Amino acid sequence: MTSSPIGHNRILIVDNPTIADGLQTTTLTEENIPVEHAESGDEALLRLEEGFELLIVPDNVDGMPVTDYLTKVQRRFPKTGVIVVTTPANVDLGAAALEAGATDYLLAPTTPAATMAAVRRALRLMQMKNELVVLRQTVSMANGFDNLVGLSESMIKLKETARKLAPTDISVLISGSSGSGKELLARVMHHHSRRRTGAFVAVDFSAIPEESVARILFGHDEERSTGDGSTEGLLEKADGGTLFLDNVDRAPISIHKRLAQFLRDSIIITGDTQIKRKIEMRVMAAASQYLTPMLTDGKYNAELYRLISEMKLHLPTLSERPEDIELLIDYFLRRWQQDTGRDPVTIGPDAIEKLLAYRWPGNVRELDNCLRRAATLCRDNMLQTQDISFFGHGGPEVVVRREHRILHTRRPSGRLDDTQRSIIARALEDNDWNFTQTAQELGIGRTTLWRKVKKYRLTKEPSEIEA
Repeated sequence: MTSSPIGHNRILIVDNPTIADGLQTTTLTEENIPVEHAESGDEALLRLEEGFELLIVPDNVDGMPVTDYLTKVQRRFPKTGVIVVTTPANVDLGAAALEAGATDYLLAPTTPAATMAAVRRALRLMQMKNELVVLRQTVSMANGFDNLVGLSESMIKLKETARKLAPTDISVLISGSSGSGKELLARVMHHHSRRRTGAFVAVDFSAIPEESVARILFGHDEERSTGDGSTEGLLEKADGGTLFLDNVDRAPISIHKRLAQFLRDSIIITGDTQIKRKIEMRVMAAASQYLTPMLTDGKYNAELYRLISEMKLHLPTLSERPEDIELLIDYFLRRWQQDTGRDPVTIGPDAIEKLLAYRWPGNVRELDNCLRRAATLCRDNMLQTQDISFFGHGGPEVVVRREHRILHTRRPSGRLDDTQRSIIARALEDNDWNFTQTAQELGIGRTTLWRKVKKYRLTKEPSEIEA
């Protein structure tokens, strides 16, 4: 028996005289491809729930044109490929089927070689299509606004502003402490801009020696004069996309003027003949400290500052938004499970209290690392206090009393944060109290949503939706 690289795929065939007389199915079984049969189109729709990679149908299914039947299949089983079998007299139906979404069509009677070629072609095409869908979903999940987790007032305002700025080409300066998520914010905005198909090129000035900055940004200019050729710099690689200047507060003063000139004119000199090339990109930058004092002290170029900061965004530290910690715990544990493929891990109430009482000097990044470490090493599928450890930031100064942290989650009136409560209540009402849809919309897990509903004593009553 001949082995086949597509032998693990399952094929369902809707039987009728056209297929029985004209389709060479024996060659499929000879190639070790599992083939099953359905007596009608309706039966096939039920059988497709079992998971078939390919459906082979005649040009008329249960008395209806195959184009109408294809609509039903695609609506419910978009990952299943469809081959339509027709006759030379009805070849127009084959072309119409392709227009309606069929993967391929065959003219009966056919040959074993033609049947196998069509099946292989259809399966490979659907494999590529499904892989592309998964890739797009992965990219969207990694760069969606849902990844900016938080329902605190500061995060709500930040996301609202970022959504408005994302489609524009306005330069944005993002400030925030190390580990607060500045690059993530920049990537999310890039993904939601008209430049999403272009490159996102990040330049981290904290990781580049001063003597290498010009070469890395502008290319190997010095090599052009020696005839050794030239190497494209990061500015050229960002053409058509987004240039992200990370830790721009640590860019050496020696590069400020040249970088400002480039951002102003968008011109770069390339090639041995020193050709001027126009570069089109969006610029975003991030700094761990405010640049205004550096301007005052003459340590930062004023024009460069103006060019990178048409709009400013600030990411709060994790200690400034403790009400978001529970949401982030749920988010990072779900991400860990997705990344590792291991069983889901939950967290006990005492472990949550321990995380809430910590000051998080490393911000969101430290919380992520802490949870990944705990989830990897825990003995069962629920994190307990003994599983939580804080590395690299030892000392009593990093832990605060729980009572002190609760004060941060209350308004001056003493009530629990009304903003977060109202957002959850409105989302539940908008989704008719469907917890799965509400959790997805808010970017949190169902368990976290249940905890919040219980904490805020929300019930399915109109009075719970605050104006």
